[in-house]
Amino acid sequence: MIKYFVTGGAGFIGSHLSEKLVADGNQVSVYDNLVSGSKENIEHLIGKKGFQFIQNDLLNTATLGSAMKGHDIVWHLGANTDIPTGNKVTDLDLKNCAMATRNVLEAMRANKINKILFFPVPVFMEMLL
Repeated sequence: MIKYFVTGGAGFIGSHLSEKLVADGNQVSVYDNLVSGSKENIEHLIGKKGFQFIQNDLLNTATLGSAMKGHDIVWHLGANTDIPTGNKVTDLDLKNCAMATRNVLEAMRANKINKILFFPVPVFMEMLL
């Protein structure tokens, strides 16, 4: 059994990933602020053995570090996926992509987690536009 920490796990991709990981018998902690994700995407997982939902922001370093403790692998999917708003609010991507990723990496370092699976969602979204 592997302990996965999934940022952005209440989003479309993250929720399906979390569902598969739980179905395979792993422990999964979803960390999501629900800005672009939805609790409805993971509602069927809440209460299942091996699943935990933490509603918080990747910019909250204290909570992020303590929530990540004890995990083996981080799936980092948390990011701003609202590209049009990111074009209007010029620091949105800086905070929710660059700074959030830095915070994830720092929390991993502090918790001695050295495995990350990272998918830069905004880059993928821009390729679709």
